[in-house]
This record gives sequence, structure tokens and C-alpha cells, in this order.
Amino acid sequence: MARKRSPLLEKLTGGDRRQIGRSNDVAKAVLKKPATFADLFSGLTDPDALVRMRSADAAEKVTQTNPQLLEPHKAELLHILESTDEQEVAWHVSVMAPRITLTKRDRKHVRNRLESLS
Repeated sequence: MARKRSPLLEKLTGGDRRQIGRSNDVAKAVLKKPATFADLFSGLTDPDALVRMRSADAAEKVTQTNPQLLEPHKAELLHILESTDEQEVAWHVSVMAPRITLTKRDRKHVRNRLESLS
């Protein structure tokens, strides 16, 4: 059974890959209500590629202001960076990675992954 998408993530559906859709609106909403960041972050693993891409875009924008929101999601963020084959998601996640506390080993993995993307 497919998971029900939240109203926040529903705002990120539709259109095509050339559009960021309503990711700016979603980022602003999450900045006003940081407790919804976990919901936004869950969009990085949504079944819909557009939602994943736009969630990554919005999460990157939110964490420019509130990087501490990423810490509870560190393991998943690093897993997404390591495993995604979607260039847009990888770009956004790679910008967010330095915003979390990284061990020396984590930094090496991030660096290797970024080198593989170029």
C-alpha cells in the first residue's frame, strides 16, 4: 500500500523536471513552522521523482537558515547522497551535507561521492 502524501508534499507535485513548482512556497512554510521539516525531509524518498527533487530544493533553502534541522536526519541524508542516481537530488543533498556534523570518515565518503558526480 502506498503511503499517503502530506498536504505539504502535495504542493510539490505536477509539472515537469524543468520547474521547481512550489518549492519556494514550501520552504517559506517550513521556515515559519520548523516542526514540519521532518515531513519535508521525507519527500526526499517519495516515490515521485518530482517530489524528491523539489523536496531536496526546499530542504536546501530551509537549512540555509536553520541547518540544525538536518542533524536528526544525518544518517538518512548521507544514505541518500550515497545511493541516489538523480542528479538534482544529489546536487541539493551535497550542498546540505556540510551543514551537519561530519566525522572524518563521513567527510571522506561525501568527498568521494561528490567526485563521482563530476
